[in-house]
Amino acid sequence: MTTRSLDARPGGDLSVDGVGPQGHEVQQTFPSAIESVAAARHFARDVCERWQIASARDVEICVSEVVANAVTHGEGEVGVELVRTPWGVRVAVSDGARELPVVRPPTRDGEGGRGMAVVSALAVRWAARPTDHGKVVWFHVSERGD
Repeated sequence: MTTRSLDARPGGDLSVDGVGPQGHEVQQTFPSAIESVAAARHFARDVCERWQIASARDVEICVSEVVANAVTHGEGEVGVELVRTPWGVRVAVSDGARELPVVRPPTRDGEGGRGMAVVSALAVRWAARPTDHGKVVWFHVSERGD
């Protein structure tokens, strides 16, 4: 795992090239491997515990879902960045593929189609956009979990 800055500034919604809004910003890069889902989840949990985020479990679940999508459907390394805001936590996940995620109905076999629906349910909002090097998917989880 290495640290890097993400190329993400969707309409000014995410500041990633300096200190975050509350002086709290962390970044980690993971290999494109299924084991990275658990590693990214633990990374997010550890950061949220340090920041004493009440909605840490929601952040952890959303990170798992978005990183799983990046590993399964993306290309190259997966970048994860958490930024502490006055309202909660913004997370950006980047990978090298330009195809953007969508909310899909669950598949009949139950093996897919729920990831972004889960993020939609737990996050205040989320979005995705292409970058020069692939895409970034970001979401915001409220401090209060609402």
